[in-house]
Amino acid sequence: MWHEARKQERKIRGLMVDYKKRAERRREFYEKIKLDPAQFVHIYGRPYKIHLDPATAMAAEGPQSMMPWQGHTDNMIDRFDVRAHLDIIPESDGKLINPFNRSEDEEERQCNYERYRSIVENEAAGLSEEQSLHQIHIDEQFGCLNQSHEEENTKKKSENKAAIAFTYDDST
Repeated sequence: MWHEARKQERKIRGLMVDYKKRAERRREFYEKIKLDPAQFVHIYGRPYKIHLDPATAMAAEGPQSMMPWQGHTDNMIDRFDVRAHLDIIPESDGKLINPFNRSEDEEERQCNYERYRSIVENEAAGLSEEQSLHQIHIDEQFGCLNQSHEEENTKKKSENKAAIAFTYDDST
């Protein structure tokens, strides 16, 4: 009876700690959101011609879908363009800025290692891409059968053991 009470107490204490951590993470998240949203805006764009048909392209660039940006008629943008919501676009100095510091760079290298490790292992083993993809398909479809069988055996073994440990040696 006492063991069950201790077990429940530990479980409740663990839940309370989890709730505190979750509340702290939630508070930090909301504090980040309170900051200026323009600080988090990152815009990347490339010019693309999306219409292969010249008639469709002319219709898309017509006055009903284009609008002047910042009142300049020489700079027309699509009415759904995000730049319509920007006051200014800062000029780029042309220097490539490395957004990673050393720890992030090391972390990125580790991610790339893990990302391409299986490809290198398969290539070293002489497996073709089709063979490795077929093996991945089989693993995803059927899972690892040996692992689940071993887990069932360990569960059966643990059910047969005594709940309270007792040694028969006289330690006095």
